[in-house]
Amino acid sequence: MVSNGYFYAKSPFSGFFLLNYKSEMIEYKWRLLFKEELTGEVLTNSEGRERRMEKKRKALLITLMTAVMVLFIVPWLGDIKEVNAAGDVVTRIDLETTNDVNEPFYEYQYVDQPEIFITGIESENGTARISDLELNESERYGWCWHDDYDGEWYSYAFDGVLNLYYTPGESRFYAEIYVPDDTLGITFANNCEVYVNGICMTDDFSDPSDDDVTFHFSQTAAHISSKDVIEEIDLNFSSRDSWPCADMKVNQYKYVEATRVKLSSGKMADDGLLEYKISWSYYNSGTDSYITYTGYNDVFFINGNRLNIKISINDNMKGGYKISDSLKVNIRCGTQNSNMYLDSVDSDKLAAMVSYYYYASEPLISIVTWDTNVDSESKVSFDNITWKDSDNKYQTLTTSFKIYAKADTGFEFVEWRKNSYGPDGEVVGNTSPLTVTCEGDATYYAIFRKKLTTGTIGTNTSYSFDESTGTVRLYPTEPGQDAKPYAEYEKTPFYKDPKVKHVIFEEGITELGSYIFLENTIESVELPASLTSLVYDSLRDCTFCGNEGFSVASGNQFFTTKDGSLIEKRSSGDKLCWFYQKTGVTEYEIPDGINYIGHGCFYGNKLDKLVIKNEGLTFSAYGIFSCNIKHFEIREGVKGLPSISYYKTEVKSITLPSTLEEVGDFLDNSAYHNIYVSEDNPKYKSISGVLFEKKTDGSLALEKYPEGKYLITYRVPDGVSEIN
Repeated sequence: MVSNGYFYAKSPFSGFFLLNYKSEMIEYKWRLLFKEELTGEVLTNSEGRERRMEKKRKALLITLMTAVMVLFIVPWLGDIKEVNAAGDVVTRIDLETTNDVNEPFYEYQYVDQPEIFITGIESENGTARISDLELNESERYGWCWHDDYDGEWYSYAFDGVLNLYYTPGESRFYAEIYVPDDTLGITFANNCEVYVNGICMTDDFSDPSDDDVTFHFSQTAAHISSKDVIEEIDLNFSSRDSWPCADMKVNQYKYVEATRVKLSSGKMADDGLLEYKISWSYYNSGTDSYITYTGYNDVFFINGNRLNIKISINDNMKGGYKISDSLKVNIRCGTQNSNMYLDSVDSDKLAAMVSYYYYASEPLISIVTWDTNVDSESKVSFDNITWKDSDNKYQTLTTSFKIYAKADTGFEFVEWRKNSYGPDGEVVGNTSPLTVTCEGDATYYAIFRKKLTTGTIGTNTSYSFDESTGTVRLYPTEPGQDAKPYAEYEKTPFYKDPKVKHVIFEEGITELGSYIFLENTIESVELPASLTSLVYDSLRDCTFCGNEGFSVASGNQFFTTKDGSLIEKRSSGDKLCWFYQKTGVTEYEIPDGINYIGHGCFYGNKLDKLVIKNEGLTFSAYGIFSCNIKHFEIREGVKGLPSISYYKTEVKSITLPSTLEEVGDFLDNSAYHNIYVSEDNPKYKSISGVLFEKKTDGSLALEKYPEGKYLITYRVPDGVSEIN
């Protein structure tokens, strides 16, 4: 386009470029700058002017490109530390630590965190350097513990705080290696190797991707050190009074742990360094060889049996350890220690075979009489001919034999218990004779008790028993005289007798002494108008449940009942003696007017919910004991909680009222994760679910850390001056 002696040519970018012409017209093509032919009317001009204009246009373009470079590209290049145009892939990283991480870590020992350095790298083309990589000293650095709550790993010494090393088997030596953002062209090979103090940890390498990498291994100690030789091992079996034991099966010693691994360097290593394969074998005289037991029911109590243990070095650790030719192995169990015989060490010294020869006599079987309440002349026998208070006899393994029990006149045989006459004894039968199979040393107790018919108990008190109804009647032996029944512990004729269902204390009985009934389940109890007092253990460890309950004769000034539960009237506030759980009742609220809960009040009961309330309410020791209460609600007004408590509950968090002054040991229960308290409580304070006592000087004392709050480390808050 031509206008006023000027030529205008449109550019493909934008706008117009202006050209002046004053000479003859020539054909002109704009070729170099924008590669576009100019079209339009052509004016004649000298070729010299055309060349000068072309040079000016080139200069203008160069100026433009320089400006773009200065304004945009150069600043960006200034942020780059190094440009590796060819790119490089790291194939090996070498790390070293300043202190010896080979030291053992035991429970409650402080962790000494090492400093970690990158000391060498290898790559595909050799251009990558140590300075291209960095270590992230974050919350995952050095020795770390695992937080089960969020599933993350955290350093034992993060923020400079030394933490206790509680979980040797779950800890990790952790390092995070990465390529900084200002370094380009460096990546990690998928099979990149990592060495720590010269030991290859390639198998434990994880996440080698693009521009960052993390590696860890899951053992605790002795795994990143120089090569060493294992000289001595202590093997710890299941804790027993003696070892091996005649009541154990062949495969019951399947698990074993090394409590001590001594190295030639004088250092110690942990159990994760080793692996074990354990078997029992017996001697076969026909082949003059030992044959491994294969069945779970094979016993190893024949003389000359042998325990074999193959000890080998964990595959991940084979690059750094050997087993000494003179390896010493000790086995420990309970109070017994024995040395094992070293059979062999393999040629590569990565494994060893040790054995222990066991010589035992035939198992000893004992039979003993045990009277639960009143002493008798009951007897036991192996042959139904010779009767004794106790007897013993050697038996051949796996053979069967019979044991007999004979009750004294007025007594009855109850049952056989194995290895204990108490409640922890295994009930193996209630017949005489009883056929048993010999599996090792054992003691069988024949349990006897006095028959319930008639008799006396305590002062001026007689009793009768109606077996058809399960009813016990207690009455004065001499009418007109005060009667007080009582018994020594476990000597009451009613002890644990399941036939006892109903109890009637007749008129004339004025006091109830100790242990009249012990560990019975009772459906009804009738108390006379003459009763003036009872001791807390008169109906000791009894469970009261059914469709009836306690009842008190009219005219009694000291006791009453409510919904079947027994209440003692007191001027200072009534006492709930025993709770009676009627059939179908799953929730219970302490009645109004009760300010004291008696000993064993809820023994044996099962409730979905218990509401503890009333102004000034306190508990006797054992007030909540041997019961199952899923949920508690503790209301304002309650002053104290019971000491010597034992119960099952599903409560995870519990809140204490502002009026509470004493917690006893009620909170000693592994179900509790958090303990909270009203902010208005003048004595107690809760911080993050942990209970503290407020001191007069303004400081705090740690009162109770919830047993169910599982933390690897707990940091006591500022302002705490003591731990109660």
